[in-house]
Amino acid sequence: YRLVLGADGHIYGCTKSGQMFRINTDTVELENLDFRVPHYPDNYVNNTWYRYLVQGRVDPSGKYLYMAIVATEEMFKYEFATGKVSSMGRCIPGKGIYPPISGKSCWDIHGFDIDKYGVLWIVVSEWSIHNETPYRGNPPCYLIRWDIDHGEEPYCCGVVGTERKIEEYVSEVEYDPVYDILYCVNTATLLI
Repeated sequence: YRLVLGADGHIYGCTKSGQMFRINTDTVELENLDFRVPHYPDNYVNNTWYRYLVQGRVDPSGKYLYMAIVATEEMFKYEFATGKVSSMGRCIPGKGIYPPISGKSCWDIHGFDIDKYGVLWIVVSEWSIHNETPYRGNPPCYLIRWDIDHGEEPYCCGVVGTERKIEEYVSEVEYDPVYDILYCVNTATLLI
């Protein structure tokens, strides 16, 4: 789904089944990172459909590649010096923003970026497959702030949108360090 250029000049990705890999740009070979995204109890989407890389960003120190995987609350980091992947923890605050609308729902990371202070800004929404509830609309996206470098827990800042439109799907998140602005884009709307 996504490939990410690492601080070491190599390209990183994850298969649909959750196997992380690296394209070694020195040898032009595909390398197994010896890490597979785990199965999550009661996460129908992740365990049966998708487990690929949504987005990756090099942290400000250049030591790590932070990674978001589709249909999971957990984020991962790859350490360039050791070649190891480990969990960063859950990016959803507490027990969740609200209870899932169905048994086949999960929180899904749409994208994220890191600001000039090292804070992660993550856009999430609930993803429901085979929704058999009376609710049929798309749940809104939420903006999560996570200052992981200073030991803070993830914090929900609220719904992504404007006074006129609540965002239901974000396809890209980018941060502008010059103007200190986080941009969220979907397929048809730009939100500032």
